[in-house]
Amino acid sequence: MLWIHTLNAVLLIIVNPSLLNPGPTTYLKVVSFNTHGLIPFSQLQSDNPSFDNTKIFELHHYIHCHEPDILLINESWLKKSIIDSEVIPESYKVFRLDRSLQTHPPDPQNPRRFRKHGGGVLVAIRRDIDIVSTKLEYKCPAELLGITLKFRDGSKLILCSFYRVGTLGANNHNAFQDYVRKARQRRGVRGIVIAGDLNLPGIDWQNYCSSNPVEQLFLDTFSNFGLEQLITSPTHTGGNILDLVLTDKPHLISDIKISEHNIPCKSDHFAVSFTLKSKVKRIKSQKRESLNFKRANWDALNADLADIDWQAEFTGNMETSWNKFKDVLEQRTNEHIPKIKIGGRAQPPWFDAESHQACLEKERLHKSYKETTDPSCKAEKYFKFSKSRSDFKKIASNKMASSFEDEDDSNLITKKFWSYVKATSKNTRIPEQIHLEDFV
Repeated sequence: MLWIHTLNAVLLIIVNPSLLNPGPTTYLKVVSFNTHGLIPFSQLQSDNPSFDNTKIFELHHYIHCHEPDILLINESWLKKSIIDSEVIPESYKVFRLDRSLQTHPPDPQNPRRFRKHGGGVLVAIRRDIDIVSTKLEYKCPAELLGITLKFRDGSKLILCSFYRVGTLGANNHNAFQDYVRKARQRRGVRGIVIAGDLNLPGIDWQNYCSSNPVEQLFLDTFSNFGLEQLITSPTHTGGNILDLVLTDKPHLISDIKISEHNIPCKSDHFAVSFTLKSKVKRIKSQKRESLNFKRANWDALNADLADIDWQAEFTGNMETSWNKFKDVLEQRTNEHIPKIKIGGRAQPPWFDAESHQACLEKERLHKSYKETTDPSCKAEKYFKFSKSRSDFKKIASNKMASSFEDEDDSNLITKKFWSYVKATSKNTRIPEQIHLEDFV
């Protein structure tokens, strides 16, 4: 009987080979774009800037709907005070290189070339992709962020996000050249892909030449490294090809597309998307438990904690007492705060059918405005699009605010209190910690 079952299994595999190869090769979807800042220009010099909420909401909506595997962002304008999860969902592993004196050194010969604030690059990689991603720790006086992608077969690919300020000269080129040379020499690396806003508007890509000496230096370096430039249509509202995709393995890149204007978010650049033909496996996301604070029994929890003889509990050294306190608090928390299952697929807390429809309506009106050629109708359609964009921002803001509120609890800290905190601390963003003596 065992022999018969074994023979049946072998015949089944021969007839249906998909049992050994259960699905087609999964490739990586990559999106590269210049956001032209995720914070308002007026906040650039602030150490604790507020966000351009409309851009953040549009970016989150795009990520949720299109689910790109890798995001390459230029001109993020982010600061150290901003944490990754405020910008990119936690379902992504984020690498950042915010502007600093090291990445954007001033030019003593021409101080006007240097802008202390702005710039910044970011790479975000979905956590459910079965690859190992690590940052290249090369010190480089340029806004160039490289990530090593290690695949299941042991092969490695270097993926870089590069933002080049157009006024920078030969020193910036030399920094780029040295960085790429080191990256390509790493053991096991089979290729390199560089995407971003390189600000090389004077290059004639058909004839591969430029009258600008710095641009010609870049062209010579591309040739020396065997890097092929794959973008052939404008990526900027001015009609120039500024956002590039360079690689020494062009057969790994396919399905290159230039997005419509203001997608994923409002910018003067168009996003570039492409497929990276490297075989990857998806890791099935697991549901996880999370405390449901909206349904917490705070009175019972406080009463239990008040009845504990903490002097008796805290015996021994500091470490022992701290661990005991955590154990007691966790036990009481589990008793009085219920848990809920959270799905593996990340979704913005404000995202629901209403906000989704509002964003789709905004995109529909934008497309209608762009396709209109009648001048008498264009102004009216732009007004409708502008209003829909404002409506989407309002809906998303309200949804986000309500996701942190429990309508049944009138004792929660109100928006008015946080307005007072921000005004008193002269900080446009809610601080991670506050102290009572600061507001007395």
